[in-house]
Amino acid sequence: MNMKLTICTIMAMLTLGIAGGQAQEIEVPEDAPRETWQLVYDDYRSLYWGNTPEYTNLTKDVTVVRGDGCLYAQGIAKNSLDSWVKIGITDEILNNELLLWSNQPVTVSGSIQYINCGYVTIFGEGTTSGSYSYFDTHYLTEPLILSRDLTSDYIEYKTKDKCGFWLNNQPNRDIHHFMGHRYDGTEDTVFPEDENIYLNPRLIDKTAGIGGVNTTDAETDAPIYTLSGLKADRDNLTPGIYVSHGKKIAVK
Repeated sequence: MNMKLTICTIMAMLTLGIAGGQAQEIEVPEDAPRETWQLVYDDYRSLYWGNTPEYTNLTKDVTVVRGDGCLYAQGIAKNSLDSWVKIGITDEILNNELLLWSNQPVTVSGSIQYINCGYVTIFGEGTTSGSYSYFDTHYLTEPLILSRDLTSDYIEYKTKDKCGFWLNNQPNRDIHHFMGHRYDGTEDTVFPEDENIYLNPRLIDKTAGIGGVNTTDAETDAPIYTLSGLKADRDNLTPGIYVSHGKKIAVK
């Protein structure tokens, strides 16, 4: 099965699982080990105030279960600690991408909200009657892609810059907010504190070394690949870093 077909298959499964906008119980294998991964993210206000430590590299623990061609993650947002979401795995060799789709329902304070994936922007403009800034989220119809960082010492996945996810009581819903002096002279200088936006998320497993999310016991005849994904001759390797069975191999 090629990668495109794999992605389509996973997307179809997720679509069926959340069709109709109703919260569907995700069947997480009861006997599968629970792992504690770390979600690292930036506050959306980091786009406005730069590298202010208060808004960057925030962390929270996430419970992860490895499924068949997927991960189940619990507590991916602060206010949905008991809800599970399903994350697709697109490459069985390198495990180099995770896919998070919008519209997955989670329970927040007894009500249903939805994961919305997309990107965030903040703008500032000056006018004759004052100035204002505003931030926008823009949801994606395709999944949010977290790509594996093969240079990391851990199993680490991260999105492109300014991408992330947020919660809303409706699926596929953007968030817009103005700050400063508006055109009509009113003033609202405070960023909203209750916006659960997870910007530039990085999902990290710090407990299992540098193996892949589908790692099995290594075999002596397992295929070996360069970091660019090209198959290499195991018997004639030049110095460098290679990947086999989801594990990095250093050849000196």
